[in-house]
Amino acid sequence: MLETQQAKPAGTRVLVVDDSKVIRQAIKKMLTADFDVVTSEDGEGGWQQLLHDGEIKALITDIDMPVLDGYAFICRIRASEDDRIRDLPIITITGAEDDETKARAYACGSTDFITKPLDAIQLKTRVRAYIRYDQHARVLEEKVGVLADDAVNDPLTQLSSRRYFLQRGTQDISHCLRHNEDMSLLRLDIDDFKKIYKQHGDDAVDQLLVWFAKLLSQTVRTDDTVARIAGSAFAVLTPSTTRADALQLADRLRVTIASQAFSHGDNETTVTASIGLASVRADRRQDLEQLLRLADERLLHARSEGGNRVCASVLGDVLAEAEEVVLAPPPETAPVAATDSVVPLTAAMGGTAAAPPAAPGDDTAEMIGIDRALQLLEQGRGDRLQPFIESLMRRLEPLLAFYRESHGEKTQQTARKKLSSGK
Repeated sequence: MLETQQAKPAGTRVLVVDDSKVIRQAIKKMLTADFDVVTSEDGEGGWQQLLHDGEIKALITDIDMPVLDGYAFICRIRASEDDRIRDLPIITITGAEDDETKARAYACGSTDFITKPLDAIQLKTRVRAYIRYDQHARVLEEKVGVLADDAVNDPLTQLSSRRYFLQRGTQDISHCLRHNEDMSLLRLDIDDFKKIYKQHGDDAVDQLLVWFAKLLSQTVRTDDTVARIAGSAFAVLTPSTTRADALQLADRLRVTIASQAFSHGDNETTVTASIGLASVRADRRQDLEQLLRLADERLLHARSEGGNRVCASVLGDVLAEAEEVVLAPPPETAPVAATDSVVPLTAAMGGTAAAPPAAPGDDTAEMIGIDRALQLLEQGRGDRLQPFIESLMRRLEPLLAFYRESHGEKTQQTARKKLSSGK
């Protein structure tokens, strides 16, 4: 006999990803009265559902799963070019005392955590809150986008609008190409912006955006263009600037933001920012949209590393021995001012084009080196390779095929020699 289900309100579909059928069914039972629940047994299956189901508004995921584990799943979501997927609220299932898992999942981009044993009321409350926030945030961003398209300046922060930023950026790139100059683009996001919004509300967030914009304007050069291009998304164009100087500016912005607390009423909040940097020459990008996309990807990498840092490149084949070029404050210390130590770092970086972890199949994944991948394995950091595995295997396949072919041919030649010599 078919069970009749009451229609759920629009926009309440929740995806539950866990390799345990018992857990999936338990969560579905807890949520099914208020939400439309769909499930998957591993991260890869969950990813496919996100790609094809635009109605999913929240994700609940486990960490230890086959095929694609929770860490790689979350990283892939946060690296997506589709903002519907990238900004999805993610609630991670963890053990009560599993602080290491929480810290790592949070660094990848988890929004919140629910501990085992699961509590139905707590789970429903969190899912409902995040869905409502996400819907409200998207409406605000759409309104900001409409206003930005019609204005030269952003009405809230008085920075340049997205429309003006794109026009000016196209002009700046054309100028630097004609005059054989370089330029860079910085993408900045306020870390934990959703958390700040939940804690302090609309008025405080508006004041935060104005405060943040003022810090950016006071720190950049007169020739630079600073814009608010989405809700909490900012960007800076630095024409006629070397990559080394742009990286120094990015770290100076990071330090300035982290060193000044944001005040709202009687409250003070420490604010940090993640920054992605892309350059015309070093990254061989001659189109503004491409440059902006690359800076976005590096920004996501900086966020996945814990935020409050600058990501300019993830070095690939040319400098396989090097680490990622990510500037951040020393661990467990207050942020310090940028120093000349940035210069040799960028000098060592040279002109290598590279990108942060990306979803398998994404072109940016092609940029990690084989030597670098082997080095990570030797260091016991194989988990860092999850977003690149499929791309690396595709690149290795021709070499493996050649080896099998040549090795098989040599074996046959050896056998023929033995037979002809009577051995």
